[in-house]
Amino acid sequence: MSEPIVRVETRSPAASDGRQISARRYGTAELAQRQADLQASIQSVLGVMAQAVQQAPDSGLRVGELKVAFNVAFAPDDGAYLCSSPAEATFAVTVSMTLADSPPGAGA
Repeated sequence: MSEPIVRVETRSPAASDGRQISARRYGTAELAQRQADLQASIQSVLGVMAQAVQQAPDSGLRVGELKVAFNVAFAPDDGAYLCSSPAEATFAVTVSMTLADSPPGAGA
């Protein structure tokens, strides 16, 4: 018996020509072939989150936990993009980071 194949929907990003309604290109791809795209999008968001915490001004408050939710869609050919609407997304991702305790005066 062969391994089951999981497919994901692909779609072109919304046109930036200002039209409310425009033609979209939909398709599918094997998840295994798009795994790197999904991982890259999550790692990119994690990097931005970590950088934002590191660059936060020292106000005497400490960030204990940080959560971010975002939507990822796959482009038809290669790559993934973040989209604002869950209706446009292939995956809705929620990432939660619990920050390690840092000594007093060490910033975030």
